Amino acid sequence: MLTPGLTIIAQPWIRHRVGMRAVLVALAILLIASRPLIAWSGGEWWLIRLLTVAILSVISGYILNAILFLDREGDLASGYPRRLFVLPVSATTLAFWPMVLNVATVTTLWLLTVAIVPDSFTAAPPMLLPILLLAAAVSWLQAMVWCPFGASWYRLVVCLTVYITLAMPPLVAKLVFEIDFPWELLLTAYLFGAWGLAYWAVSRSRRGDVWMPRLKGGKLVNLASGAFERRRSFGSSASAQLWFEARCHLWMLPSITFWFLAVFIVFLAATPFRATQPVFSTSLLALAFASPPLMALSVSARFGRFEPFWWAGSPSIGFMGTRPMTTQSLVVAKFRNALASVLLAWGVVVVLVAVTVLGSETWLDTVELLRKAARPYEARSAWLIASLALILTPALSWKCLTSGLPFGLTGRRWVVESHAWVFAAVTMALAVPLVWLVGHREWLPTLIESIPLFIVALAPFKAIVAVVGFRKAIGRRLIDGPYTAGALAIWLAFTLCMWGLAWLVTSPFDPPFSAFWMLGAAAITSPLGRFALAPLALDWNRHR
Repeated sequence: MLTPGLTIIAQPWIRHRVGMRAVLVALAILLIASRPLIAWSGGEWWLIRLLTVAILSVISGYILNAILFLDREGDLASGYPRRLFVLPVSATTLAFWPMVLNVATVTTLWLLTVAIVPDSFTAAPPMLLPILLLAAAVSWLQAMVWCPFGASWYRLVVCLTVYITLAMPPLVAKLVFEIDFPWELLLTAYLFGAWGLAYWAVSRSRRGDVWMPRLKGGKLVNLASGAFERRRSFGSSASAQLWFEARCHLWMLPSITFWFLAVFIVFLAATPFRATQPVFSTSLLALAFASPPLMALSVSARFGRFEPFWWAGSPSIGFMGTRPMTTQSLVVAKFRNALASVLLAWGVVVVLVAVTVLGSETWLDTVELLRKAARPYEARSAWLIASLALILTPALSWKCLTSGLPFGLTGRRWVVESHAWVFAAVTMALAVPLVWLVGHREWLPTLIESIPLFIVALAPFKAIVAVVGFRKAIGRRLIDGPYTAGALAIWLAFTLCMWGLAWLVTSPFDPPFSAFWMLGAAAITSPLGRFALAPLALDWNRHR
């Protein structure tokens, strides 16, 4: 018979027995085969190393997600498992053993990383400092998850505040003021602080406490809320549904884009990039253009839920399944709200970049950078490129935000999680050849010349998905003629804009393939299938 502590820490293995066995087999294969593969690869050993690191990252993410003690797996707002509160053990036992498991797991993962990828380090790899850093980060995350916050938004705000408070002072002291101090001692203090908070959180959760802020000026908040509430009736059910979607998801993408971009702007301003102003301007613009699409991809499946994004419940359809509205109307409201959210996100990006450029006095370097980019083009071509880019930047973000919408509209958790895992695997698989190209730029022309082969390979798949999807959606009377015509018009406009931009950008550089293949690439990357798959997925959800 196991002791109470061992019984508690055995829960992740019991819940994920099959996955843990697969992980152990994969780690054993990597441990045995990594050194022979690196020796066999010769000059290309670093490619094997990157692939190994990518596999280790996926394995580590799976293990860390499995060992976190949560009431609902994968939901960081669910808190400590309620079923364990009834065990006849002390709160110390309930908090101590899961924290021990977390520290032991991150320690083992780091030691395995050092053993599997030994050539990743130019000198002897550090041991104690990375272990303390990982242990402190995971312990604080676990402790904050266990705190009995009454709302997930409150937990998120407190977590961000705590992490920024703990991380920024030592980083600023090191990078800006060049102050050296014992990092091991600081991380050890952080680790013990996390353990103390974990015990306090579990003991308070066990007795039923709920933490919520007592905001001063509550009457003022209520007065402001009443001033902006809707005082007139809706003109149609479609406008009512759009209002509901806006209340649920409109600010999801702008808020995470703001936090992501703001944190990286602070990082850029506090690092040596700030001293080299052209590099700072280039990094800032690249980060600004990449932030909305990347953040949109990360929340695309969650956008398909019919409840506020700050609610931590499982994907569900709730009362929407019984509303006297067609599936097409519900999907159209999703698409329209996604467009409004994307425009707000880009507004946030423009404001942040403008404030940063003016505040850091790098606007002259930014203007010079833009002039240098426009130098190969005539004035008319430069204005056309700028106009098309102004149209396509929010359009591409909208495409990314709605890419996971059919998966989220199914209402099946396994479908949403499968989409997330496949997206992570594909992203990591694409990262390896991209990094390889950085060191082997002589292969870049060959890759560009092979674009027609990718078009020929992907075009039939996209055509089959679109044709079958629209036939089924029309056959089930989920969509009508105007909806289908609108979807085709959006796809055609998207294709022509992308083709025009690609043709204008590459025209001064003698591209290796004709404009016909550019048109094919634009047609493949333009959104079409989701307009049919989203109604089919929602119909499956409403008639489960």
